[in-house]
Amino acid sequence: MLTKIKLFDNSGVSLARVISNTLLYLGCQFTVSIQKTIAHSKIRKGNLQKGILINFKQNTLVNRIVSRKSMMLFKKAAKGNELIPIPTRLKSPLSSSIKNILGTTKVVSLAKSTI
Repeated sequence: MLTKIKLFDNSGVSLARVISNTLLYLGCQFTVSIQKTIAHSKIRKGNLQKGILINFKQNTLVNRIVSRKSMMLFKKAAKGNELIPIPTRLKSPLSSSIKNILGTTKVVSLAKSTI
């Protein structure tokens, strides 16, 4: 499964490709290959990183908001299951159902709004 996903955060990466062979669902963790970065970024093109899916295309009956498939990069904590996000802020709203996933408290704290 070679899916391209845009990143909506300030990590310096704008496009990544999923290289792990898993089904994508909200909150899943997978390995990505960096395809496109902005200039002067610490993360380089071709690096392998871990990512978590934070939004996917969905229609809500209440607001009729269509969000794009997006992800953010993270590192695993040395102890425990906590995810340590690489970016310091998100540019897109976060899906509200990601709050229920174990280890995503720091990820949720970066979002300004939820869908």
